[in-house]
Amino acid sequence: MPTTMYGATGSVGTYLVSYSGLSDGTNEYFEVIKVENPLTTPTFALQFVNLGNIENTSAAYNDAPQLGTATAIETNDRRMYDAVWRDGSLYGATTIVGSGADAGQVTVYWAEIDVSNFAAPVVAQQGTIGGEGIATGAVTFFPSIAVNTNGDVGIGFSASAATIYGGAYFTWHDTADAAGTTRAPVTVQAGQDYYV
Repeated sequence: MPTTMYGATGSVGTYLVSYSGLSDGTNEYFEVIKVENPLTTPTFALQFVNLGNIENTSAAYNDAPQLGTATAIETNDRRMYDAVWRDGSLYGATTIVGSGADAGQVTVYWAEIDVSNFAAPVVAQQGTIGGEGIATGAVTFFPSIAVNTNGDVGIGFSASAATIYGGAYFTWHDTADAAGTTRAPVTVQAGQDYYV
């Protein structure tokens, strides 16, 4: 996923950010490619960013249940859905198979990676956005991410469960919040019927 770039970028044209469940058996990794001087003499630099053990990549990647039908909503796969660069940091949003209250459910995952020293990128913060605050057993998927000039992070996503139709939701991480945390999800538009 090419990043949307905000702020003074210098020679960097963009970053390409990927997540596919790449794992060394314990830890998972973002793949980040920095593209410099894209219009004159392009150069590419690659880093694998260790996220820690964020998921069991051998677990089944399930679709989302929905109210009114046994047909589940396709949640696609592990991929980077959206990425933003602002002021030395990359922000990415993807989905993983969750743990804890979201065990075995597809769950939105987001991370901020400090790439100000691209030779040694650092995970500044990361977190998941489970659906239990929306409905019991809710699956969260198809995220988007945005970052304002204050460093506040907004994340839009879809959610669905056996008791609700698939709908659109939003949460955010305020710079005053603890690292990796997000506020309670807000309903943008509740689902109105099931998808087939």
